[in-house]
Amino acid sequence: PTHTVRAQSVAISNAKRTRRIGVYNSTLGMYEFTMYVGSKQAMSYMVTPAGVESTAEWSVDNEERASILQDGTLTALKAGNVYVTVSIDGISDTVLVRIKDK
Repeated sequence: PTHTVRAQSVAISNAKRTRRIGVYNSTLGMYEFTMYVGSKQAMSYMVTPAGVESTAEWSVDNEERASILQDGTLTALKAGNVYVTVSIDGISDTVLVRIKDK
């Protein structure tokens, strides 16, 4: 018989670190970090359990302030706050990105 393993949890990270990105904001209950207008950030994700093969769907809540490609490349376009979300197998994780002018 074939067994399908689904993601149990997902966490956003970036290419430079294996841990969660940014600083945990207990008021918001999520992680956050800062970018500057015109900069790019390579986003990635970790899935539990290891070995789950799924396609991630990236999104931002405000496409005027930031854009994200499906490979996880985040581009800061305009100052303000943006929520970046990755979804896999119906499970998602969100991080707050504070975009500042240069």
